[in-house]
Amino acid sequence: MPSAQQVEQFQKDGAQRYLAIYEQMLESARQRGSQAEVMGILTQAALSFQTLGNHRRALELAQQALDIARAQKNQQAEAGILAVMSISATALGLDDGTGTGFARQQLQQVQSQSDRLSQVPVLLQLMDQYRNTYDVLKAIETATTLTSLAQDLNNPALEMKALEIEAWAYSRMGNYPQAIQTLKQQLALFKKTGIVPGLPAPVPSSIPGFDRAAKFADQAARHRYLRQILSGIAEATYLQQGTPQPAITLYEQQYTMLDNDAARAYTLNDLAYLYAAAGDAQKPAQLLEQALKVLQSTQDEYLSNLVKSYGVANLVLQELSRAYALKGDYTRAIEVQRQVLQSYPPNQSLWLGNRFAGLANLGILLLRTQQFSAAKTTFTEAIETFKQYSAERVAPGQTACLFGGFNQDTCKLSQAQQLDDLYRNLQLVLVELNQPEQALEVAETSRAVAIVELLNQKLQGTSQVLPVQALNLAQIQQVARTQKATLVQYSVFYREGRSAGLNSLASMHLGTTTPQATDLLIWVIQPTGQIAFRRVNLSTLKTPLSQLVQVTRDSIGVRGRGFTYQEDVALASSIGTQAATNQQLRQLHQVLIQPIAELLPDNPEAPVIFIPQDELFLVPFAALQDTRNKYLIEQHTILMAPSIQVLDLLQQPKRSGSEATDVLVVGNPTMPRLQLELGKPAQQLAALPGSEQEAQTIAKLLKTQALIGPQATEAEVKRRMPTARIIHLATHGLLDSFTEFRGATDYLSNFYQGALALAPTGQEDGLLRMSELQTLQLKAELVVLSACDTGRGNLTSDGVFGLSRSFLAAGATHLIVSLWKVPDGPTFELMTEFYQSWQRHPSKAQALRQAMLTTMKSYPDPKAWAAFTLIGPAN
Repeated sequence: MPSAQQVEQFQKDGAQRYLAIYEQMLESARQRGSQAEVMGILTQAALSFQTLGNHRRALELAQQALDIARAQKNQQAEAGILAVMSISATALGLDDGTGTGFARQQLQQVQSQSDRLSQVPVLLQLMDQYRNTYDVLKAIETATTLTSLAQDLNNPALEMKALEIEAWAYSRMGNYPQAIQTLKQQLALFKKTGIVPGLPAPVPSSIPGFDRAAKFADQAARHRYLRQILSGIAEATYLQQGTPQPAITLYEQQYTMLDNDAARAYTLNDLAYLYAAAGDAQKPAQLLEQALKVLQSTQDEYLSNLVKSYGVANLVLQELSRAYALKGDYTRAIEVQRQVLQSYPPNQSLWLGNRFAGLANLGILLLRTQQFSAAKTTFTEAIETFKQYSAERVAPGQTACLFGGFNQDTCKLSQAQQLDDLYRNLQLVLVELNQPEQALEVAETSRAVAIVELLNQKLQGTSQVLPVQALNLAQIQQVARTQKATLVQYSVFYREGRSAGLNSLASMHLGTTTPQATDLLIWVIQPTGQIAFRRVNLSTLKTPLSQLVQVTRDSIGVRGRGFTYQEDVALASSIGTQAATNQQLRQLHQVLIQPIAELLPDNPEAPVIFIPQDELFLVPFAALQDTRNKYLIEQHTILMAPSIQVLDLLQQPKRSGSEATDVLVVGNPTMPRLQLELGKPAQQLAALPGSEQEAQTIAKLLKTQALIGPQATEAEVKRRMPTARIIHLATHGLLDSFTEFRGATDYLSNFYQGALALAPTGQEDGLLRMSELQTLQLKAELVVLSACDTGRGNLTSDGVFGLSRSFLAAGATHLIVSLWKVPDGPTFELMTEFYQSWQRHPSKAQALRQAMLTTMKSYPDPKAWAAFTLIGPAN
């Protein structure tokens, strides 16, 4: 099978060949008077120009095709053309950063013409884009509009599509009763009409066996759609009531009404997941054995052929292997899994995805039974299989992604997440085999894969995705020597897997199993290149590691990760006493630092770079306390990084046409308005008068003028960022759960996650998002995000997927970010002291350490001074 790069080149060659003849074809179609042909040729030409990167010409031709589609009332063609136009409009920056600006303009246009039919494809596109960007409020509003329109047009397929999105959005909001009600509406409509949105009506054929195959495919599609609805109801019910029993009852009732063996087998499979989620270790295997028997004994000739020819039964056998493991029968589990793997033809791309899943499961079973050498071989093969599988399906530059992303970066990140647990398992296996240095190489290979590629693009001055080789052991040692720093890399291992669905049948359903860390692997790489390894048994902890991190933050008084509309700038009252806080900080020190304390430098000014994982990114390392009540920042100069390879890339000189000399300081912009509740008007974020004073003082120190209030527009800040050597932003940072104190739920977590609040204008909404940041070409030596929670975000294999990652990907060398909201007084003192110290000493890390030590004297509470962390290389 051709590689992704070969496919991409083939597509470009095809586009060039088409463009060489399309004008001649267009002329002929116009002479024949065939508008449908003209529309098709224009659309294909637009796609061809888009493939070659000429988005402006693609938009021009697509607009001509769109006019024809609307004149002919061809909604299907119109939807496809709008999708093409949206991609090019976004590529040209003719959007507002949300990915929906173009579609909204189109909607206004058709609404002004009172053309209700033409609203349908635009609303469908908008609805999908709102889902992709997790703007659930807009998704619900659009779906509601589309539902009403579908009812007026007597179009049940359209109505079901709208209800599907509406139910998804309510579920994301945590409004499970409303999600269930909407799904039941969808279910009733399906049972009444039998229609599946997007499923064409069967067409009779004279080809032998075609009608039977078509009938089977039609039945399968209808059952998949029914399963999708039932699964949604089951999930929402489970999350609302905390038990899968109502969902089990629903599925068991449905099973009695099924009329074909394929539907029965899949329903039994779903029931196995539900019983596993209910904690029943015996029932899942019984149900899956029953499903297997249904498939193997079916009298349906077509289904029987699928079972024999396409290994449909293997999908059930794969889950049966996990079910045997769930009840402790590992011998049988391994036997069944090996049977499945042997049935897949070798080196056939059709089976690569199934083979990967099987190898992953077998590796886990071998690890559980302490067959470490075999597990090492199996995990390695699984990783290589997945790489082959993904390379053959996603070409560089594609926006579509099989792995859950909606652009190339999130696609790559999603791929890395698929392998995350496998890499962790392989590390543990290598440690068990007394190969900790090989385990370090694997740990580094799995880190920050997506951001490494982004950084490499910036260094090479290209938009083309350039694969980067992971660092080997010698290169890792060389990074430590070059940095003249001690590197501390952590890996957290979970017996049940961190990614729901990989390590056990129970964790596969609804993501209900909370992963518990059992082992902490720590490598210390000295500035000499010498490597030491420590392993910490976390299963003996009374409090699980992730909970210990949260409890520590709670004790500091920073449980909340957001802010209110009318923000109280005074220090919030601590949740616990100072003694309780110190106890939690000492406990974390005991787990994270004490095992390696003798390996850390004696000189407090010698840099120590921590490379955390998972919740460890949220740990205030500076505030960790030893048994003598000494904070870690008093003993060491601390930095952070997503991976060792990121350090290496950040250290390399950037390709740029000119040096960055500007200084950009922003404080207390005129705040944007955000809609946070369905049906209620947008509300303005609270002003930050303290950040205005901070910005003016910093600007004076740096001999520049601060952008304050209405001057600090999103457009002006983006314009000045690429030429700035220093960027200091004192404003709100909106992150993954900044809504906690508003009575809202986490439904906004992805839509507003990773945005800086700036002054809005007619063209900009005032939210500088991660996706916009990553398109900038920054040359900044330092970016300071003196805002709420700017070091926070979703935790991924890339580290923290938030603002800090976006600034690094855009080209910044160093970042100072905060792990929680810090009040104005301590922030003002700490930031002022930092810049003054930095002017006296070239080391940013030492300047930040000195600023913390100074602020600590005025504000002893760690909440006031320990939030800020420096990300980047030591030099």
